Amino acid sequence: LHVQRKDLIGFDEMTAIARLGAADCLRSGITTVADASYSGAAATACAELGLRAIVYIEVFGPGTAHIAERFEAHRDRVTAAISDRVRIGVSPHTVYTASLELWQAAVGLGVPLMTHFAESEAEVEWTRTGKGPLPSVRVSSIRELAERGLLSDRLVAAHCVHLDVGEIALLAEHDVAVAHCPRSNALLGCGIAPLRELREAGIRVGL
Repeated sequence: LHVQRKDLIGFDEMTAIARLGAADCLRSGITTVADASYSGAAATACAELGLRAIVYIEVFGPGTAHIAERFEAHRDRVTAAISDRVRIGVSPHTVYTASLELWQAAVGLGVPLMTHFAESEAEVEWTRTGKGPLPSVRVSSIRELAERGLLSDRLVAAHCVHLDVGEIALLAEHDVAVAHCPRSNALLGCGIAPLRELREAGIRVGL
């Protein structure tokens, strides 16, 4: 659904939306952003308006085709916006919409990474038991990513609402940063991230 909905929006429209978002950031005193971007349009907007940014281009699905079809294609389209101030990263979308092969290819690019971890109870049920309403390319988990060496200090994980003690320990061990998303979590009714536990574990938490 995420992909189908975003595919209905043209790149020029996405760039206009991103400019509005960048302007809202500056109006709020925010000068540095990390954006999970479907098209890379945020890179153009941030470059034009003067924000510091890492723009993570989203990749999805089985196999590794999206590295060329999405990451490289969108990166190349916004090349003029890339600088020391505006950098490009990659976002294997989640543990259930991006295959382990795609995760491995994304990590192999050597650029900053972003993903979404433990956002909803449905996701947690799916990744821990293989049961529930979510579609999946293959059920994996934070633990499996750790076992395969795919967690590192280059990764920012959004949400992290429904983590268990072991998962918090793994994020801390691999120095994964967490992006706390209270507005999104509230709008979707996902819950509240365990901020005290994350910070007590030594995990870097941003807003």
